[in-house]
Amino acid sequence: MSGLVVTFSPSAIPALELGAARFFHQAWRGRVGSNELRSPFEGILKNSLPAGAELSGAGNIDAQKNQLATLFGRWVLPKSGFEMYAEYGHEDHNADLRDLESEPDHSRIAMVGFRKVFLETGTTFSAIRGEYIDATDPTLARHRDEGGVYIHTVLRQGHTEYGQLLGAAAGIGSFAGAIIAWDHFGPDGRTTLFVQRNVANDGTTLLTSGVPDYAAAQLSGTMGYERVRLRTKFDFTYGASLTDAKRAESVPRSLNLNVVVKFTPHSW
Repeated sequence: MSGLVVTFSPSAIPALELGAARFFHQAWRGRVGSNELRSPFEGILKNSLPAGAELSGAGNIDAQKNQLATLFGRWVLPKSGFEMYAEYGHEDHNADLRDLESEPDHSRIAMVGFRKVFLETGTTFSAIRGEYIDATDPTLARHRDEGGVYIHTVLRQGHTEYGQLLGAAAGIGSFAGAIIAWDHFGPDGRTTLFVQRNVANDGTTLLTSGVPDYAAAQLSGTMGYERVRLRTKFDFTYGASLTDAKRAESVPRSLNLNVVVKFTPHSW
């Protein structure tokens, strides 16, 4: 894997951060050479690549690359205890400049969020936060194939840490999610109440059949509570969440109650 992140903070607008990021994962070819190191600097359009590089196929070196590119921003207002942030990204290259200008939503992913802090005393404060992320297939998928997030036709992508998927909490593939939560922080720990809505597996077969597959998508709503208590030698975490999930009308809805009790010893 290789990547590049560039950020800019204009002096005229304090605490504003603007940036761009590009990330590649590539099939392992036994070594890291100049081709891999140059990947984040290559053109963002397929027609800017060397002749033949844009051709698909398992034997093509460039087809075994998968890239993600995003623009992001974050604005913090310290005196009011407020911050907001947003990100807009793409999976894979656009074919050319006309493609980028005419269909900017092709293989796109978008996210926006905020946090507001309320100071109560010198040692306690509360915060409300919200976030929305959308990586579902747009209407464009009716006419053009989509390269969803975490999906690539040649390279089997995905990153895990001891088997646990690293990625958006909303899911993988074609997904969307939103959360709003209240946090309370104090010397003894943290308390969180949250409401979350997820749409998972929202892929359709519109390109091949023209008919949406409503049974593929799963809509779920979750309400939860979590408490973290800080102790001298360990942290004690407990909480519960209730999820109501539903697919198509022909599929029964399901309820899931999840209870968490965890001790985390300090390493120092």
